[in-house]
Amino acid sequence: PNRPLIANIYVKSMNKEIIDEKMKKYKDIEYRIWHVHDDIYSFEIFDVGVGKGSAMLYLANKYGIDHEDTFAFGDQTNDIDMIIKAHYGIAMINSCKELKDIAKYHTKYDNNHNGVVRYMLKHKD
Repeated sequence: PNRPLIANIYVKSMNKEIIDEKMKKYKDIEYRIWHVHDDIYSFEIFDVGVGKGSAMLYLANKYGIDHEDTFAFGDQTNDIDMIIKAHYGIAMINSCKELKDIAKYHTKYDNNHNGVVRYMLKHKD
C-alpha cells in the first residue's frame, strides 16, 4: 500500500505461541510481541519496513510538517523506531531501559501525571 499499515491484537498467554507460529509463515509482514499485563500479550503487526516512525514521517509529510517540528513520546520497545526518526525523540520516565538508552530526551513524569503535557509546556520555546 502507499500508506503505512499497523495493527495491534491482544491475546491471552495460552494463545501466544499459536499466533506466534502462524505469524512466522508470512514473509511480507513483520510483528513484535510484548507482555502487557498478567496473562495478556500484544502483537503489533505491520508491513515490512513500516513502524511508528515511518507512520509519523508519512503523516508529517502529508500535512507539510517540517522534520524539525516532529516530537515523539514513547515508553516501550515498539516506540524505538518512532523515537529515532523524530527530531525530538522523548522517553517517558517510566520507559523500558532499551528506549531510555536511545532517547536523547526524557520526561520527568509519566502519562498518569501529564508527562507529555508538562514536557511540552516546559520546552515550548
